[in-house]
Amino acid sequence: MEISATYGVTTTVGVGLLGFVLTVTAIVLGMSSLEKLEILKSSVHFPELGNTLFSTIRFRGYLSLWALVSLTVDKMPSPMSWMRIVFLLLMMISVVRVARSIWILEGLIRIVTGSVRHRS
Repeated sequence: MEISATYGVTTTVGVGLLGFVLTVTAIVLGMSSLEKLEILKSSVHFPELGNTLFSTIRFRGYLSLWALVSLTVDKMPSPMSWMRIVFLLLMMISVVRVARSIWILEGLIRIVTGSVRHRS
């Protein structure tokens, strides 16, 4: 696969996942007023929840913009390897952040629905 195709697919998928994470953030903010989340809200880790989601939004945005810029700039005869290294780094961070956001959403849904698994 040609690198420009990779940049194009990443831009498209990246913007889609950015929308997903924005939706997750809206759901989390909407659920924060629920009584079942009072224990979570009083936790010292509660601010990290928002920090993680906003970090995911930022890195999805960075990756999408970088892929779009790379799509237009990295077409020269000699490949710009530094652009590809930055692209891969942003991709790795972004994938980990999205996975973490999904984990957060799963945990919140378990709390709200009452299907929390207790540690043994």
